[in-house]
Amino acid sequence: MSPVLTTPKPLRCETNCTFQAAYIESANLKKFPKNCTTVCADPLSIQHETDLTEKQLTNAFKNMKHLIGSLLVTRSKFSSGKFLANLESVDCDNIGQFKWSLNENLTEIGLTSLKSVSCQVEITSNPELAKLNLPNMMPTPSQTADHLRTGVEINGNSPELCITEQEMSNFLSNENNDIGTMPQFYCSALNTNDTIKSCVFENSTLATLETGCVKLKGNVLISENDEEHTYKLESVKDILGSLTIDGTNLTDIDFLDSLENVVALKGGKKNLEENEQLKITENQSAILIQYNPNLANVTFPNLKRAIAKSDQVIIFQNNSQELLMNPSVCWNIRNVLNTSNAGIPTIDGQDCGEY
Repeated sequence: MSPVLTTPKPLRCETNCTFQAAYIESANLKKFPKNCTTVCADPLSIQHETDLTEKQLTNAFKNMKHLIGSLLVTRSKFSSGKFLANLESVDCDNIGQFKWSLNENLTEIGLTSLKSVSCQVEITSNPELAKLNLPNMMPTPSQTADHLRTGVEINGNSPELCITEQEMSNFLSNENNDIGTMPQFYCSALNTNDTIKSCVFENSTLATLETGCVKLKGNVLISENDEEHTYKLESVKDILGSLTIDGTNLTDIDFLDSLENVVALKGGKKNLEENEQLKITENQSAILIQYNPNLANVTFPNLKRAIAKSDQVIIFQNNSQELLMNPSVCWNIRNVLNTSNAGIPTIDGQDCGEY
C-alpha cells in the first residue's frame, strides 16, 4: 500500500485537541494535547526520530481514546504499541493508514482496547512480530467518508506470526473490507470470546459434527456417504480452513447457502496436534469440488470471500458434464465474490473467460 495521509475534516476536534507535527518527539511533546480523549492528528507518527521512552509516550497518550487521522508507527525502537493501551478507535476517513511497518523490535502490537479502525490497515516488514494481540479490532466504515472500502494487508513479518480466530473473524465482519495477504498460521489457542457457536471439524467426517455451528475450524471434507449429514452445514457462515466436496452423489449444494467466508490458513505452528487438524499446503485451494458425477447446480449465494495461499482459490474438476458446460456457474461465483481475478473459479482448468 502506498502512503496516504489525510487531512482531518474541520470541527471534529477542539482546537486545543489537535496535534500538528510530522512526528512526535521530545521537542514537540509539550504540544501534544494530553488531556483530550479525542485527538486530531495529520498524522500521529511514531518513527525512528521519536526520541521518547515508552513511559513518556504512555503518559502522553493515556487519555486519548479516539484518534482522528492516520496512525503511523514506522522504523521505531519499540517492542509493542502498549503505550496506546487506552486507544479505542482510529478514524482515517477510510483512506488514511493504520500502519505498523519496518519496526525491528516489534514483537506484538498489543492494542487490546482498540475496537474500531476506519483506515487502510498495513502491518508489514516487522521481522520480530510474532502476534498481533488485536482481539477487538474491527474494520468499521467511517461515518464521514465518501470512500466506503477499507483493506487489511499483513505481510513480510516474522515467519512465526499467527492470527487468532477472533482476529480473523473481526477482519471478515465488514463486507467492505478487502482482505489482502494474511499470516500463514492460525494461532494454537482456541478462541473463547465468541458469542456465536464455534465448532472444530474433527476426523474429517460430518457424522460427528454438531448441528447449529456458525463457525467451523478445520478442513471440511464432504465425501461418499456424507450426503445424509450435509444438513449440519446449513448454519455455517465461516470456515477457518478449506472446503472439499469429493466423490459424492450430491446434485446441488444448497446446504451451503449461508456460507460467507472460507479462509484456508495453516493450523497453529506451535501445536502439532492442531497442526495435523489443518493440513494446508501452499498449493491448497480454499474450495475444491471434484468427482461428483451428479452435481449440476452449484451456487454460493452469500459467499463474500475465499482466501488461500494458492493462486487457484476455487477449483471444480471432474464433475458432471452439465456443470462443465454451464458458464453461469462460473460467472455467478465471480459475481458474488465481486472479484476481477480471472482464475476464480476454474472449472476443469478453464476460467470464466474461456466459455
